[in-house]
Amino acid sequence: MRNPEPYQRLDRNHQRDFSPLQVGKHTVRRTPLRGTPYTVYSTLHGGAVAGRQLSYPSQDDCAKHVAQHLTCSRRAPDLAALLDTALHARIVEALRLREMDARDLCSRFDLRITSMRPLLALLVSENRIVRRGTARRPIYSSHVL
Repeated sequence: MRNPEPYQRLDRNHQRDFSPLQVGKHTVRRTPLRGTPYTVYSTLHGGAVAGRQLSYPSQDDCAKHVAQHLTCSRRAPDLAALLDTALHARIVEALRLREMDARDLCSRFDLRITSMRPLLALLVSENRIVRRGTARRPIYSSHVL
């Protein structure tokens, strides 16, 4: 007579649960790792992931992750805002040298036209640059030439 296996075999076709959990007052998202029996538990705080772990989280674990997340978010500046500010300054500086259309600016800054047009519209609305030319091909320049 054969002994039963001490561990349950992983069935790769078995559907595993993705639904979020409520641990105390904290929301925890679970993500099964494909091809393994493990699940990653992500503690959420305000729509952002505050912490991750492989074991089932307790209320203390969730509180620790949220406290660390709040401390780090207070210390760290908003990187996207810093990059946008730097890019705006570089665009205005480039337009001080010569007039350019949107395609020239895209090739200069390695951006797509779909991401450059909103930036240019914002700079025009803030009166940092001037837009002239036709509707199909606007030309941008700085106030000071």
